[in-house]
Amino acid sequence: METIAKTPKRSLSIAVWRDVREEVIAVNKQLGSLIDEIDPSDDYKFVRSEYAFGDLPIINGVSQILTTKNELMPIRHNSVNKKVQSILGYNDMPMFLSLENDNEVFLDTGKRIIPLNLFHKGHLSGIYEAMDFMTKIKSKPIWSYAAGSRTIIMLPKITDRTGLKRLRALYHIPSTVQVKHLSNHWELFKYIAQSEQFDQEWHNTLLFFGKKWLTQNDGSPKWRKFRDYLIAQSWHEAHMVIDKIKFSLSWEKFAEAISLRRLQPNHYLIDQMKHIISIAAGNYPAFRSVGTSQESAPIAGLQKAFIDTYALRNYLPTILNICSLKDQYLNPQYLYYSLAFSTVLEGTPLKKTSSTIMLDLREMKLLIETLKKFSETNPNLAGEDLIKNIKIAYFHAGKDMYQELSASADISTIDKSFLIDQASYPSRTFCASSPLFNGCVRIER
Repeated sequence: METIAKTPKRSLSIAVWRDVREEVIAVNKQLGSLIDEIDPSDDYKFVRSEYAFGDLPIINGVSQILTTKNELMPIRHNSVNKKVQSILGYNDMPMFLSLENDNEVFLDTGKRIIPLNLFHKGHLSGIYEAMDFMTKIKSKPIWSYAAGSRTIIMLPKITDRTGLKRLRALYHIPSTVQVKHLSNHWELFKYIAQSEQFDQEWHNTLLFFGKKWLTQNDGSPKWRKFRDYLIAQSWHEAHMVIDKIKFSLSWEKFAEAISLRRLQPNHYLIDQMKHIISIAAGNYPAFRSVGTSQESAPIAGLQKAFIDTYALRNYLPTILNICSLKDQYLNPQYLYYSLAFSTVLEGTPLKKTSSTIMLDLREMKLLIETLKKFSETNPNLAGEDLIKNIKIAYFHAGKDMYQELSASADISTIDKSFLIDQASYPSRTFCASSPLFNGCVRIER
């Protein structure tokens, strides 16, 4: 393996199959077996890249490559190693395999971040772009990838000025990094994790496939199997898009049910409800407690920073990130969506009415219950099984005098993942007063 650049937090190397074989087979045995069968020569190159938590390996469809100055630059930038460019320059977003830890794929609108999915080690990304290259179709992806979770929060409030001042001093965090909203947590976590003072080792390792892997076309059975595998992966991801289209078509009937009840919800609530049902269908991600897993972020080190340096009081340092209900690693089977942290892709993400979040959540409950009753009396409706069997609980941090919403303090009585950290911090309690629980729904698989 030829090392191109290396720092304590990042590295970049050019590799051949024998260099990375064991790593690939450990995370994706099927792909590793196909490559073993090919028995590629050293002409078939890989670029192995280690990123720090918070790095963005892909920005708006363009891969970011480590330079000798410890900078991440677009693949075609003149400071990127020329050998690396010759291997990966076939696409702005070359095909890559995740070897270590998670990646979040998201959209950056310039005003907010919209999470799309969380991918684990063994996942092959850039498949659409690879298919475009192989079929000579111009590709222009618009999504970005984060090393680790991009949509990640700490449940208790972390806005204390004195605590933040201590974090800034120890981890050299710029004063421009403000923590006013839940959406600001990731940037603070990134600066902590990338500091020289942060001692938990954590890398997100990606293996980029060189151009020759996609241009070999000798028609032999072993190469056909490899190409068939890529096509199958591409088709699997295409089905996710097809499912979203099916859901959109079903929505016309759901809208009809609402109008029959003469309900007149505003566009904001309609869009939020549609997104919640899309989460229940597995089409979009929502929040879950990370627990003790370190794959989405250096959780243990971040928690230690907030206990020891920030001096978090009383509460468990619970960290949440996003994933889909279709994620096979989701355990327990609950996700959380909050009106206080909108991740809506289509429609209106921001309130434009004077109603409170509690009132909005009550109306949301009425709308969804209306759809459930409609689906019971309209069998064979597209998407009817999803609506009929959907399991949603409604929570709010404040007291509901009408008792239509459950208290957020009840969340941890059912979902014990919020109490896992008590093994490390037995004197601390679940933070039921988190801003996330203002207008929160729990969706059960």
